[in-house]
This record gives sequence, structure tokens and C-alpha cells, in this order.
Amino acid sequence: MLSLLSTDITLFIIVFVALLVSIACHEAAHAYVAHWLGDNTPESEGRLTFDPLAHLDPIGTICLLIFGFGWGKPVNINPNNFRRLVRDDILVSVAGPLTNILLAVVFALLSRLIPDTSLLYSAVIQIVFINVILAFFNLLPIPPLDGFSFIALIVGQDTMYRIKSFGSFMLIGLLIVLNIVPAVSNGFFNFVELIVGFLAG
Repeated sequence: MLSLLSTDITLFIIVFVALLVSIACHEAAHAYVAHWLGDNTPESEGRLTFDPLAHLDPIGTICLLIFGFGWGKPVNINPNNFRRLVRDDILVSVAGPLTNILLAVVFALLSRLIPDTSLLYSAVIQIVFINVILAFFNLLPIPPLDGFSFIALIVGQDTMYRIKSFGSFMLIGLLIVLNIVPAVSNGFFNFVELIVGFLAG
């Protein structure tokens, strides 16, 4: 995806770093919300931080380098520590995508204050683009993405556990499809661009 976003090395680096930070914010949001709701598992595993290094997933990072897009290491939680199991589990799951939406809105508003011919404007717009993609991408019902948690709550953890171990392969397959099937990738990115255009005015 990064190769599609920019051929300028400076902008490429900005976008790459922004993607790492956005993924870190996403995972940190899960960790902090779980912590606030009574689960100390993220804290014990060192996930209460915005440091990208604490949230890197090996396969997700490799995909980031190969495809220009990846995912972070899932935040482990123990739902038994929650006061209200279903409600709190949902709150933890939505915290990540909502954080990306918030980042997208904030940077979209910032872009309105920057001349649209500058490199800074291009970088800010790409950050908006990245966070919109992350928000929608993580709602897919594929493990370890957040959408999987919603489906698991509906159909039961035991049923979904059978496919959980295949999640990374499913995500890699999805990224391959997005990179080699123009109709799929163009349709998806055109949809994202419409949202980014709406947010950035």
C-alpha cells in the first residue's frame, strides 16, 4: 500500500512511521480500556504504552514491509476480570477502531489548516487515509482483528476457536488479493478516499 501512496522517499518514511504509530495507538487503546475495566493482564505484559515496539506482531510487521500494510500484536485480556463480561469485552474491542477514527478526524481537521500544495498536507492526508483503513480493516471478522471478537461473542468462543489459529494466513491471503486483484483493491481504496475526502473537506 505504501508504494501506491507515495514515490517520494520523505513522504514514504513519514507514512511508514505514521502507520507504526497508528497501529500502536490502536493496540494501546485496547490495553488501557481493558485496564480501566479491571483487567491487569495488559499491564502485566507491558502493553500499557504507546511505544510501537511493544505492539509489533512478527507476521504483521513482515506484511507491513512486504505489502505496505500490517497489524499489531493482539492485546491479551482475561474477560473473567471484567465487571460485566459482554459489555466490557465489546468496549475493549471497539476501543481500537474508535481510536483510529478519532485520529482520522483530528488529522482531517488539521489538514484544513494546511496549504494543499505542501508536503505536510500530503503527509497529514495519508495519516487520515491510514487510520480510516485501520478502522475498517480491524472490523473484519478475521482473527486476530477486532471484528472477530464481535462474531465470537455472537456464535460462541468454542466455535470460533477452531479458525483462530488460521487468522494470520487469512490476513495474508486478503492482503495478496488486495494487491493482485485491481477490482477489489480499487473498489476498497475508492471507498476509503470518499470518506477521507468527506472528513478533509
